[in-house]
Formats: sequence, C-alpha cells, structure tokens
Amino acid sequence: MAEGTLVAAAATLAAPVSNEAKNGAVNPPDLSARGATFTVKSYPAMADGDYVQLFFTVDGVRTQVGEYDVSDTKVGTDLVITVPKATMTAALNKTISVDYVVSPFEGDDLTSASLPLYIGVRAVTKLIAPVVVEATGDQLDVEYLDYGISVRIPIYSGMAINDEIRLLIGTPGESTFYTDKIKVRAVRAVTFSVPPEAIAPFKNRKMPVAYEVVRAGVAAPIPSEVLGLKVGEVEDPNLLAVPVISEATGSILNPDLAPTGVTALIGPYAGIADGDYVHVVWAGGPPAGAEWYLDISEKYLNAPYPLRIPVNKITPFLGQRVTLSYSKEMPDGSWQPSKALVLDVKRESAAVAAPVVPSSANGQLDLRDVDPAAGVVVTVPANAGIRQGDVITLYWDSEVDEGDYTSNPYIVKATDVGQDIRFTVPYSRVRDGGEKMADVSYDITRGAAVVFTGEVTELVVRNAVTPAAEIVEAVNDRLNPDDCPNGVHVRIPATAKLRLNDEVTVTLRGAPGGGTMTQTAKVTQTQAGGELIVVLPKSVAQANIGRTISLEYSLKRANGGTQEVAPPARFDVVAVPGKGQLLVMGARNLFGDPFSSQTPQFVSSFVRATRQPVKALWKYDDESEVTLATTFRDRRPWMTLQVSTQDDVVTLNPVNIFPVGTAQNAAGQMMALTNRGSVVTWGANSPAATGVMPSTLYTLDDVIDIASTGYAFALRRLNGRIAVWGHASYGGVLPTDFSVTDARRIVGTHGAFGLVRNNGQLAAWGHSTYGGQLSAAAKAVTDGRMVYSTNSGAFACVRAGGNVTCWGHASFGGNPGQDILAFTDILGVRGNAYAFVAYRRNGTVVAWGHAGLGGTVPPNIAARFDIVVPGAATLGAFTAITANKEVVAWGHASYGNIVPADIASFTDIEETTATHSAFCARRSNGSVVAWGAGLAAVVPAEIARRNDIVQVAATHTAFAALCRDGTVVAWGDQNNGGNTAPVAGQLRNVVAVYAGSQCFVAVLEQGGIVTWGLAASGGNSASVQQFLGTNLTYLATAASRGRIVVAS
Repeated sequence: MAEGTLVAAAATLAAPVSNEAKNGAVNPPDLSARGATFTVKSYPAMADGDYVQLFFTVDGVRTQVGEYDVSDTKVGTDLVITVPKATMTAALNKTISVDYVVSPFEGDDLTSASLPLYIGVRAVTKLIAPVVVEATGDQLDVEYLDYGISVRIPIYSGMAINDEIRLLIGTPGESTFYTDKIKVRAVRAVTFSVPPEAIAPFKNRKMPVAYEVVRAGVAAPIPSEVLGLKVGEVEDPNLLAVPVISEATGSILNPDLAPTGVTALIGPYAGIADGDYVHVVWAGGPPAGAEWYLDISEKYLNAPYPLRIPVNKITPFLGQRVTLSYSKEMPDGSWQPSKALVLDVKRESAAVAAPVVPSSANGQLDLRDVDPAAGVVVTVPANAGIRQGDVITLYWDSEVDEGDYTSNPYIVKATDVGQDIRFTVPYSRVRDGGEKMADVSYDITRGAAVVFTGEVTELVVRNAVTPAAEIVEAVNDRLNPDDCPNGVHVRIPATAKLRLNDEVTVTLRGAPGGGTMTQTAKVTQTQAGGELIVVLPKSVAQANIGRTISLEYSLKRANGGTQEVAPPARFDVVAVPGKGQLLVMGARNLFGDPFSSQTPQFVSSFVRATRQPVKALWKYDDESEVTLATTFRDRRPWMTLQVSTQDDVVTLNPVNIFPVGTAQNAAGQMMALTNRGSVVTWGANSPAATGVMPSTLYTLDDVIDIASTGYAFALRRLNGRIAVWGHASYGGVLPTDFSVTDARRIVGTHGAFGLVRNNGQLAAWGHSTYGGQLSAAAKAVTDGRMVYSTNSGAFACVRAGGNVTCWGHASFGGNPGQDILAFTDILGVRGNAYAFVAYRRNGTVVAWGHAGLGGTVPPNIAARFDIVVPGAATLGAFTAITANKEVVAWGHASYGNIVPADIASFTDIEETTATHSAFCARRSNGSVVAWGAGLAAVVPAEIARRNDIVQVAATHTAFAALCRDGTVVAWGDQNNGGNTAPVAGQLRNVVAVYAGSQCFVAVLEQGGIVTWGLAASGGNSASVQQFLGTNLTYLATAASRGRIVVAS
C-alpha cells in the first residue's frame, strides 16, 4: 500500500468512545492540559503490529488527529488515543464525526462506525416534570408516609414506544436514593407506585422527584425537570434564626414567673453585620403588642441583642397564643424574615424536664439494680426557672396502690439553684408495686401556685428473669468434650448483675452419677458487676456424650433479696465425626410386617478403606436432630437417612425389601420397592399366599412404603392412598366405603391391616378376628402417632399424649387393663404373636396380652428403671436391653424367655434379633450369641469365633449374619436360609440382609440382591433379577430422596 494512501472499507468495527463527552458534547475549556481521550474497544483479530489511526471529519474534511501502534501486551485490550486540546478547540461550536481505521499487519484496512460529537456546550432540553398524584402542587401531607405515593409521568415531548422511563427519587449515590423503571408500550401517561419506605427518609424535607428517558440510538439519557416535593413541614432555609425568650418554659410564658417582664434575645443570625437594621414585632405589634427597630452594632455580632418586653405587653394576652419575630432590611429595600417564636401566655405550670431514675434503662427498672437498703434514687433535673424557697414534691404513682409514694415537700436552698436535686423512693414501696407500670413526676410550687410540673417518666418495674448460664466451650447449643481440655467453663453473664458475696450454685444435670454435678461459688470484689466463671471437670462432659444436658443455677443475694433461679440452658454433648470415606452397613428396620419385632434395628458406619468403625453424624432427611455414633438405632425406617463424616456424606434409602408369610405354612412371598417407586414381587403366588399381583399395580411409580399381613400386601402411595392385593379375607381387598387419602403408617397382623392417618385418626380392614374392625375407643382417636401389631390379631396405637389405645383380639393385646391405659409416658410398643410390651419414658416396661406368652413382665424386670432399647421378640417372648447393655427376657420357656447366665452377664449387648423361637444377641465386640429353641439357638463354632458381625437377620427358623468384609454367614434350618453355600460366591459387597418367612435377601453395595432359602417362598429370585440391579440400591438417589421427604 502506498504511503499516505487510505482505502476505505465497510464499517465492521464499533465507533470510538469519547471519554469526556457529556450529553453528546465535549467542551474544550473543561479538558485537562493533555486534551481529550477516545477509547477504541478491543476488536476481533487484534494483533501485534496493528496500526490504528483516529480521524475527525469537520465541515466535510477528514483529518487524522491521533494514532496508536498495537504492541504485544496491548492485544485484547481497549486502546486510549489522546487528541490535543488545541485540535478540540479548533472545532468549537461544531458537530464533528469521529472514526478510526485499523491497518493490520496483513490484510485490508478496517474502518469503524462514526461517532457524532458536538464540540462545545450543548444546551440540555429537559422533559416536563413529573406529577405526584397525592400532592397539592409541591406539598405532600405526611400521612402519605404510611401509604406511599403515585408518581405520574405525563406525555412528554417525543414520547415513543420502547422508551425506557427511569424514575429518580433523591440523589444518586446517597442511601435514600430510589429508582424504578417502566418500558413504554403505548404513547400515554404512565404511573409509578412508590412504597412508603422510599419516601419515609424525606419526612419534613424536600424530596427531589424526576425521571429520565433512555432511547435507542440516543447516546445519553434524556432528563426531566425536577419536582422539589415538600414532604410535611419543610422550613424555608432562608429564614433567620428564631428569637428566644429566656423566661419562657417550652412553649408556655407564665407572667407570674416574670412579674416585671421578660427579655427577648435577637440573633446572632446568619449573615449578621455591623449596621444591620432590624424590625422586631411582639404579639402582632401595636397597639396591644409592641415593635422595635434596632441598629445592630459590633457588640452584638457574636452575642444576642437583649430586648425588654414589659409585663403590661404580656398580661393582655393571657389565654392567647402570641408570636415574636424579626426581620432584617436588605440592600434592595426588602425585608428578610426570621423564624417565629410561638408562645402560649398562661397562668399555669410549665412543663419541665422529666425526673431521672439512674438505675433504670430503656424505660425499665430492674429491681436487681436496686439496693434494698438504699432505695430507688430519683433526680429532679436542674431548672433555670427555679428559685430559693420553691417547694418540690416527688410522686411515684404505681398501678398498684401499695406501690404509691409521695415524698415530703423539699424546700429549695440557695445552694440548690442550678443543681440536680435528689430524692429516694423506699425499696419496699417499689417492690410492693409488683411488676407493673409506675409514673414518676414532680411539681414545683411558689407561694400557693404550682409553677412547674415535671414531664412524666414512665417505668416498667420488673423482677427480670435471671439470665441462663452459658458454656464457654460450647458452639451454640453443642458441647464437644474435646474442646474442654481444662474443664467445662460455666459462665454466669454480667446481666445477672452479681454483687459482692452473692452466692451462686451451679448444677449441670445429665447422666446419673458422674454426668451430674453441683458446685457453689461466692462472688468476690473483682467479680462483682461482671461475669462469673465456674469450672467443672472435663469428665462431667465426657460422661454425657450423646446426651442432652441441662445447665442450671440459683442465686442467693447477699443483701437478703429473694433467691433467684435462672431458666435452664440445654446443650447437646457431641463429639466431632471421624474422617474418611463412608461405608454404611445394616438393614433398615422393617416395620409393617406382622413379625417386624423379630428384625434388627441398628445401622453401622465404617471407614471404607479400612472397614473400621467411624463416628458419623446420623440424621433423617426431614429432621434437624443429629446423632453422633458408630451405630444408629433406626426408629423411622420409612424415611431416608443421611450419614456423614468430615469427608463424606451418604443417604440411605428407606427399607425397600418386604416379606409376607405365616408361621403355619411355607407360602412366603417377597416384595422389593425400587428407586423409582415401583414394586417387584417374587415367591409363592398361590391363593394360600397373596396370589398374583394385579398387573395394574406393576405400573405404579409412587409407592413409598409397604405393609403385609400373612396373606396380603398394602402399598402406601405418595398421595396418601392405598393399593392392596392378596387374600380377600385377610386384608387383600379394601372395604367399599374405605376412602383414606392421607395414610401415614400401615401395619399388619396375621389377617388385618391397621393404619394411622395424617389427621391422627385410625382405620382398619381385613378379618375381624385379627383386628380388622376398630373398637369404639379406636374410632374416637384423633391424635394417633404410631400403630403396632401382634401377629395373632391385635393393634396398639401410641397417641400424642403418650397414652395407648388398642383394638383387636382381646386375649392377644387388644384389651389392656386400665392401669396400662392410664399411662401417659409411653415411648413405643413392640408386639410378638400374642402380646404387647410398652417402653416408658422412665425406663420401665409394661406388657399385656397373653400372660404366659410375654403379656406379663416378671417382677425382677418390672422393677428396673434402666431399660433403654426395645429388643426383638419371638412368637412368645420379649427381650430388652438396659442402659448397661445387659439383655433381659421374659415370656414362655419354649420361646427363649430365659437368658443363659453367661449371656446375662455380658454388658456389651447392642441388639437382639429373633426367629420364631430363638434369640440372637449381637455384641459390641462383633461376636454373636444365641439361646432359645430350635436349630438356630446354637451358634456354630466357626461363626461364634468371628468378631466382625455388624447385623443379624432372621427367618422363622434361621439366622444370617452380615460381616464387616461384606460377606454373609448363616445357621439354623438349612431349608429356610440357614445355609449360604448355594450363593456363597455371590455374597460379596453385601451392605444389608433382610429376611422373609423362609428366605434371606442380601442387598449389594452396587445395587441388586442375592437370595437364598426356600425357593418357593422367595429364596429364588431369578425371575425378577432383570427388574432389580441398579433399580434397587441401598443408597438413595436424588429422586428417591425427594419423593420420600415430600411424602413424610
């Protein structure tokens, strides 16, 4: 390309930007010495070596005015080109066009779009001002501070569709600035609704209200005229300072207090000058009032000009309102007025400052701040109008007559003038007034007239609640013993207002024995008025790990006041969870089956890499309560369960394997609940069992829970409805009048279902012998929380009040005695085949039903107050675990009612599982022991030697144990699952084992199941394996979590 030659190209680059432009114009005198700057935005294919030239086109002549060589570091950045100030000045008062050309190292030149720019000052034509609908002109009543206002934008010049109108209230950049915007859809006036909080800051101020219009193709917003809206009473800022009459009290002028007249003080005012001529007017001027003309001399430039108003110019206005004002003559002959002093001339007491109660705060008097011996001090503030010989009387007026007090008259001495005057109200009067309001006031009399009346000080007298104690090491309400290396520091806050020799008794109430402690401290001189620290040993915290403690204290005052008892503070004593990636193992606690009391209840956490136990935080998805433990008792198996360490979080699916079967036959059947909410069944399909599941039920995808009788299944759906199938006489068909749409929990007996609804009511269907019909008492229940069953036909509902209501077979738990019905502290119930046992809040158990089959608790067990975990049940016996981790049992000898002495001596029993006639106890050391009747009552030696068992499941006659390495061992009746040999190679990476009546189901970590036992009763699942796999998992999916939580 020849030197000096420019080849124009189509404009593909953005126009340059003028950095100093305002309203599309640049004014040269406003520029700095270096000139004007223009920005060339980073453009496509920008490269090292590009040459950029900036051009002005003035009066049709295009001239280069700046250039830029693009270096390596400038590639991809905006370029700033400076144009000399002289070049800008040369184009003054003209509109120019600014563009630039990019000459790349290779290729053709590129020319930018043009920027039109006016050089000089462009007059801004402003749009018509907005209108405030509620205002009268520019005045807005303060009542609209409560309602807000409507700002109307009239049709302005050039109004166009797609204009954006921006409302502007206040000054941009200030905290009170408010803005809103509307896009114009039609050429018409538009209205903004402005909320009260936007205008509240402008009370008694002038509020600027304006708008601007943003329009496509117009560089800058088009502003409107500003409406200066006066909100409330807005003083004219040009008024001179208000005059003063020193004898006036507030707005009252009492001529009796000024028998010879008063002195008016004029100025100094803003702009005062030697030689000012001032006109003063009192009470409207002559003839009744007065006026004066003053020449301001140098003496009064910094001091008020005193002007005497005689009493004969005051008394004519008794009972009237008068004004005092002045004005200053201006050089042009006009007068600049002052603010007016407005006074009421009255022969009455003037209101003066309220009395002060130094020991009060924020309108409240805490009796703890009062020394009973000294009383309550009240101060009458100094008053410029008070004189020697005046008499002051103080009044303490309580809502309760016993709390009233009037002081003896106090005669003001010469030394009192100009000073605060102190009174004392007896403590007994204030105390006897109780926690009520008290009005404190005073009056000052001169001769026989009351000349001053103090404003009323309103107080609430209260015996404030002593503040709760705190634990320094606690974080919110959680205490970790590891944070207490030097003990538990109990802090009594300074707000307890401790005094010297007060006696503080602190009690930390937790576990019996070492978990509960009391300590007393006496307040020393250095502690008085501040906080008090009482140190308890670390051991008291360690003794309460996993518990909630109550921290209490009482305060005995040294001055003889009544003893104060602080409200208790409660803390959860926790330990920080361990570290590591999680492996959780153990079956969720089966609930709705007639034999669910045989099943395990605990789930355990391990470090995946080492398979060693790890402390984890356990929390149901719909609850906030968290438990820290290596094992967790699963009280709500229908809810997803979140488990976390410091490094990992997993969520377990609810129980998703369900059995049906009876003790009398082998017609067992199994059902699985998949992650998507559908069901899969396998096992016996004969009429003796449940029959073939209707094909329509296979299409359901909203099942969230399953229950069964001996011959039927019931599905609880997301919408609260129920789907059933099976033997019609045993719950497999819903009654025609059954309309429950809010089922919360369902359980089954041998031949009937019972449920509790979301509204707390109960329902039942199935064979009447097995509880299929509600009793009158059950029909009346509206506060049911949970339902339990015995296999042989009874239901028990635990209600919100901790009491129980039962129905069904009277001999097998349907008819408890009145003593049982009277209890209001029942936490839960378990049933075997013929009886119920209830676990009470006080650590005891009670039972009812068949007396010989567990329905009567032996005296030695009934007397215990340390039963903390309900154990499993065989057909005719129960177990329970104590706080010391011992196991106890009762019931029929054929069903394991006697715990062998060696097992009874163990103090590390975690839980029990049961077949029909035998119990298995899992110990803390990972081993298992068994007793009772049948093949399963004896643990084979090779299994007894193991110390890695984490869960035990049971069919009617066999046990299966899940080991920490993910394998499974079994013993008992080989036909009913006691032999794992047929599937031993598949039992790897097992995380949970469930049981039916004659088969076991192992859930694999990666998803899917392995089954063994009686093939016809669920031991052979080959027909459904294709439907399971990853569709059935131990860990929840996002979708299954959401579905379950919604249903809860």
